[in-house]
Amino acid sequence: MTRQTLRLTLECDNHCVFCAQRGLRSGEAPSYPALVDRLRALRERGDAVTFTGGEPSLAPRLPELVATARSLGFRAVGLQTNGRALADDALARSLVDAGLTDAHLSIHGPRAEVHDYHTGAPGSFQQLAAAARVLTRRGVTIVVATVLTRSNYRVLAPMPALLRQWRAAAWMVRVVRGAGDAVVHEDRIVPRLALALPRALHAVELARRQGLPAWIEGAPLCLLGPFIRHGVAGDGLRAYPERCGACELRARCPGLDARYLARFHGDEAAPRTARAALQGARPGVKIGAEHLELFVGIGELATTTRAASASRGLPVVSA
Repeated sequence: MTRQTLRLTLECDNHCVFCAQRGLRSGEAPSYPALVDRLRALRERGDAVTFTGGEPSLAPRLPELVATARSLGFRAVGLQTNGRALADDALARSLVDAGLTDAHLSIHGPRAEVHDYHTGAPGSFQQLAAAARVLTRRGVTIVVATVLTRSNYRVLAPMPALLRQWRAAAWMVRVVRGAGDAVVHEDRIVPRLALALPRALHAVELARRQGLPAWIEGAPLCLLGPFIRHGVAGDGLRAYPERCGACELRARCPGLDARYLARFHGDEAAPRTARAALQGARPGVKIGAEHLELFVGIGELATTTRAASASRGLPVVSA
């Protein structure tokens, strides 16, 4: 059955420069009874659930919600989190005792200065590292997502070794979405995919060679080259330049973010035949596919009213 998601709050103690939810109206936080009613409805559609936010660890009575979800028959209960609060072993222990099975953590660089730059929260990297150690020690399965940005794509190669130290079960690199703060900080956040994806794919291949299942989410298939089987559609971006009309892979391709397409006009897209795309493609690694369900999407995006900025050259800075 399909994994469900339940957003507990829009509050967050990070200030990520690419946050696609910044600008959503939080309104009044749902009451505990309302959340329980929502859990009951979700149980009719699936047997696994992930609590999301904002930052769900800031929601009151979180251990009770985890316990309620398990009592309703959810076989797995996860948390999509920045991990900071879970550095507290007492909170982690209470969640595990309540029935937490997995955590979907977000890390955006292999060093504190890279990750903290993206989160806007000094010390968040060290807290996240502590949370990963606490959770794995208590038997919680952790998977890790990294948003691909102009500021981190050149330094992703050390990530697999770090995540193996953290005993992560899988890793997902995600193409940044054009909404919320990612629009406000577009020039410093959004990379040219033709420049960023080769570095990201190198890191993903390193992870796989080290036994860590890894994928790229939201990248046009034509830009994945021989690593096309490492691509995951995710929630689907589904904007295409005209030249993609003849591409045989279009039906299964995530396409481009609409803002990215408006800005760069799809000049990187290269329509392909299925035969040409798969000829010489590296084989997919089946190990770890069961962890794909733990990577839940980012949910509702903030409405974007600002017009896409004009196309401009983005210089490549050597690492």
